This record gives sequence, C-alpha cells and structure tokens, in this order.
Amino acid sequence: TALARHYPQALAAIEGEAPARRLAALGEALADPAVAPLDADEAARLAEERPEIADRLIALHAAKRAAEERLAIAEESMTAGTGARLPWEAVRDWFHEAGNYVDPLDRAAEELAELAAADWGAALAGHGIALAVDADEDAPLARFDGATLTLKAALPPESRRFLIAHRLAATAFAREIESIVAGADVPGAEARRLLAVGLANYAAGALVMPYAAFRAEARRLRHDIDRLSRRFAVSFEQACHRLST
Repeated sequence: TALARHYPQALAAIEGEAPARRLAALGEALADPAVAPLDADEAARLAEERPEIADRLIALHAAKRAAEERLAIAEESMTAGTGARLPWEAVRDWFHEAGNYVDPLDRAAEELAELAAADWGAALAGHGIALAVDADEDAPLARFDGATLTLKAALPPESRRFLIAHRLAATAFAREIESIVAGADVPGAEARRLLAVGLANYAAGALVMPYAAFRAEARRLRHDIDRLSRRFAVSFEQACHRLST
C-alpha cells in the first residue's frame, strides 16, 4: 500500500505487464500432465475473466513443482550425500556469476536492433514469422503456431513490443542461446530449459534497449528511470532490469 501511494506510476507500469505474465505462467501450469488440459483460447479466457482462479492454479502448480523438486533433492542427497540447488536457483546463480551480462547476445542484438526498431513486423518476416493482430476481445494475449505470431489488439504497446522482441530473439539467436546453455554449468534438463527462457528474455530486452544506446542515455539522463522508460517506450520494470545489465 505504501509503495502504491508513493510510486503510483511505477506500480501501474509493473502491473501493466501482469496479464502477459499470468497467461505465460498459466500456460506452463496447464502443460503439466497432472493438470486438466485446456486449449489456448480457454486458458486465455480464464486468465482474463477469472484471474483469481488462474492465480490459484498457478500457485498450486508452483507448490506441486516445488514439492517434487524438494523430493528429488532429498533423494539425490540421500544417494550422493551432498546438497543440490533447485533449477531456478541454479539459473539465478548463473546470471549472478555472469554479472547479469551476456556478451554474445548483446552483440548479436546490437546488430539486429536498428532493423527491428524500424519495423518489427519486417524483422519477424525476415526470420520467416508473420505478425498478426486479433481484435477479438476474447482472444488470448499472444499465440504462436510456428509460423505466425498473433497478438491481442488491446495489449499495451510496451507489452506488445516485448512479446515481439522475445519471439524474434528466440528465433534469430537460437544458435547463440543453445551454445550458451550447452556450456553453462547448470544441472538437469529443467535448469537448462529455464536458462534458455531467461536468455531469450535477456535478448528481448537487448533488442528493445540496445546496449550502447541505452548506456549512453542512462548516463545522459543520470539514470532517471521514468525518462528512460519514455525514451525507449518500455515499462518502468523493463528499464530497471536493463540497467542491471
């Protein structure tokens, strides 16, 4: 409450990304074979119309996964006699040890960023992906069928841009991401999957906020996050995360 009172604009910017994050987390929960399946449209409708139920499903799925991971760690400790990190902890530690900076992705993004900023649709098309907009109020926030990225028309501009950047980064930098994951000291398939997701998110931020331009503006504006957000048309949260790199 105190944060909301003192920083209403920052909170609004962060909350503006909540629907996209909720839909992504719900999709991951529904992908679990132990959860009753829903198709993409039903999942999107649930996330938009009954967010409280979607959040409960997400929380329950997170609790289930945490319990499974604790059990796996306990079993491993009993057999190996050593402790182990959870997958997300391994990924968090990897980024920390990397200084929250991934040079190959930043350099690759620097080369593509100018083209992407000029025309995001053309940048996607250059990698064999069409971009479409769905004006239906009941449409999911985003869906990708392998050839076309379809975004809901009502998405905030910064969310739409980041979703496009994420898909573009995951496609254009697939080899770089695969190479980094292959060489990373993270144990297990789940940790490698989470690292690949984190690297795609990192690359998306690098596309929207190219390193050299963002660093120069951050210095010129004396790290004024509100002005940086407006300059690069991103949310407050996105600008803060990019500053950490």
